[in-house]
Amino acid sequence: MAGKNKMGKALKEKLFTLKIGETVKVAVIFEQPFYRGLDREEVITTLEKHLEEKVKKLLGGRADNARSYWLLPGFIAELDADTIQRLLENPEVRSIDLAEQRVKIPVTRRKIYHPARAPFKESLWQYKPVNATALWDKGLFGEGIVVGHLDTGINPRHPNLLGKIVGWAKVEQDGKVTPGKPGEAFDDNGHGTFTGGLIVAGTKDNPLGIAPAAKLFSVKVLDRDGSGSLEQIIAGLQFIALQKNISIVNMSWGVEGFLSLLVQPMVNLLLLGILPVAAIGNDGPETSSSPGNIPGVLGVGALDFYPKTVNYKFLYPAPFSNTDFVTPQTATFRFPYYLKPDLLAPGVGVVSTWSKGYASQSGSSAAAPIISGMLAAILEKYKLDPDTLFSLLKISGSFADKPNFGYGWGIPDAGKLLKYLAEASYLKIISQNPQKKPFEGMISYNARGQDFIDVGYLHPVTGRLTLPVPANTAVKLTVTQPQGKVKTVELTTPASTTTKEVVI
Repeated sequence: MAGKNKMGKALKEKLFTLKIGETVKVAVIFEQPFYRGLDREEVITTLEKHLEEKVKKLLGGRADNARSYWLLPGFIAELDADTIQRLLENPEVRSIDLAEQRVKIPVTRRKIYHPARAPFKESLWQYKPVNATALWDKGLFGEGIVVGHLDTGINPRHPNLLGKIVGWAKVEQDGKVTPGKPGEAFDDNGHGTFTGGLIVAGTKDNPLGIAPAAKLFSVKVLDRDGSGSLEQIIAGLQFIALQKNISIVNMSWGVEGFLSLLVQPMVNLLLLGILPVAAIGNDGPETSSSPGNIPGVLGVGALDFYPKTVNYKFLYPAPFSNTDFVTPQTATFRFPYYLKPDLLAPGVGVVSTWSKGYASQSGSSAAAPIISGMLAAILEKYKLDPDTLFSLLKISGSFADKPNFGYGWGIPDAGKLLKYLAEASYLKIISQNPQKKPFEGMISYNARGQDFIDVGYLHPVTGRLTLPVPANTAVKLTVTQPQGKVKTVELTTPASTTTKEVVI
């Protein structure tokens, strides 16, 4: 069968069951266009250009039944087996995947919580492992930062969320987006109000979320049961991507396993300067979910503690949210496998806002917004690119010198992170193969006798990374490519806050 390598495994299995004339919902993804630059508007314009014309050219009279999404880039439609086969033979089509899967929120358990009158920051354990008070002590609460929020919605009338919602939209099963006023937002499940609260709830004097001065742009893509279609997700992400002031998007949901359909949307979010933060899932050891397990996406696992006392002496990965060696089924990424999640954050007995009152909830969906809140607080002072933020969090992780199964790069420490940034310079690393094309690679480095293993990632699309490193310091960079080839560069870093270009 021509073009069979372009077809996802799930679609192959589905086509065997189709009868003549029956259709199946698929996503047809075009080859990623060439970018002359990485300016945000240029990326969007390039993705949008000729998309409608391509759809009409490929589908003819059936084009009216297709929904185009430049974030894919491509379209979603109900097609029969013959049409799918014809499209597979077209050189402009990169891949065709089944688009019938549904995403879900990875929740394990919940109970209604009635907080004591003591301030949140003094009574809740969730801030302590990540050292959130180090941000607050420096006056970093996320002022001026807007975080994208894709979930079951949000309750803007909750006392701890008043005035926090600056954007709102609802997405239907077929991808139709209905924007509305922030005051029209709602949450018929509670999960979205919970995750959103962990980012922005409370005040500077009494924070519940880690970035209480930040704002949310909330898009409802999941129903009252915490489930949504892939088309809802794609449409919601594209709507978020159109908002010019968003630099983080929190996604506390997923599809079990590696879903190649979500790869290009995540790549394009990164190109637009938006860091995707996602829950890794709650399906137990040696499992993970997309998009959290896609390279470039910050996948977050849940952290538990023992004994249940205020010292939190023993911290470990929650058994329902363990680490996975992911094997990506896609032509984009060449590493045969890699470690996920990237980081751990509190994910057991975490307290946040609920539809009414508060709730204590466990799951990686609680851990992800804690990291999103940290990022929002950091961005108030440091205007960093997504890949730089990603590396920075790994560098501050408790296992930055030796990422391992179960912990990934460990628990990020805000105090360590801020100290590191205060003394940092930056290396703008550019990868080029002999044909002057970017290549994929993992970057480790040694500085002042300390190793930082695989804390940088050269994406195969961009091939670039601005890496924060100690200033005025002898550094040894090691770049490992998927084929096992290793390149080493030794240099002295520039003065604090300045940038030095390094071509690998």
